Amino acid sequence: MPQSKAKNSLEDPVSRILMAPDAFAVLGISESGPESPAEARSAYKKLALRVHPDKVRNCDLADAKAAFARLEAASRVVEVMVESNCEACRQLHRVLRCDPFTVKGASGVLKVEADTDKKQLSNALSKAKDTIAKLRTKEALNEVLASEPNAVG
Repeated sequence: MPQSKAKNSLEDPVSRILMAPDAFAVLGISESGPESPAEARSAYKKLALRVHPDKVRNCDLADAKAAFARLEAASRVVEVMVESNCEACRQLHRVLRCDPFTVKGASGVLKVEADTDKKQLSNALSKAKDTIAKLRTKEALNEVLASEPNAVG
């Protein structure tokens, strides 16, 4: 029985959005990452009616409202990041898909082999930080802060 409940929650867009670990997962962005801001808008449009509080049935209204708000925020954040620096946004998406608590995942984050020496590892870490730092724009920060209900601006 627990398996069928888990399967149903993945098929239910409200539950899927509420359980998604990041904005890319909320939108269901492909493994390769977003190609353009239009991809975030398109994903939003596909999901909006499926999770809009006035349209969903058999769902808690508070959950539907939370899912819709999260969908809107994810769409805005991803759109701003792609507009700011598409390649850095794609790299962030790639990093978020890796499990840094495993050797394979950490190697994937840094794009190195598991037996890489300390100097190469340090260089890879610096490169990854620099790439992701390119997304720290005023516009992206404003969207993130605006999307968080308890954010201090």
